[in-house]
Amino acid sequence: ARRRRWGGMSALWAARWARNGGLIVRSTVPTLRMAAPKKAPAKAKAAEDEAAAPAGEIKVGSPIPGVNFLKDGKDPVYKEESEYPEWLFKLLDPKPTLRELNIKFDEEGPEALSTQEYQRMLRLMNRGRIKEHNMAKSKK
Repeated sequence: ARRRRWGGMSALWAARWARNGGLIVRSTVPTLRMAAPKKAPAKAKAAEDEAAAPAGEIKVGSPIPGVNFLKDGKDPVYKEESEYPEWLFKLLDPKPTLRELNIKFDEEGPEALSTQEYQRMLRLMNRGRIKEHNMAKSKK
């Protein structure tokens, strides 16, 4: 990729130069610090927790382990399901396949598909066309 240059400077340096009134100042980029892995709890405490709650279930008000990625951050606390937005649980619903969308489109017409379903159908069709094109190019 070619970079556009102004008077021998890259676009990034030219922007810095202009912002600082013709004076180039090097800036540091903040980095994301990952949290250190937490130590494993004692065996007795782990056995106690396993007996108290079924596997994969988290009690309301208890922290959700493994979600925090900041070094100084804390694990978020699990809330009641009523406190979470409704759309959050819809993310787990399976999305219709291209075949299902094509059948619905052919049988009931384009009005039967919602805007999101129609866009998904076009995206999946385009992805399939790209894959076929790439396969044809690789065979040559």
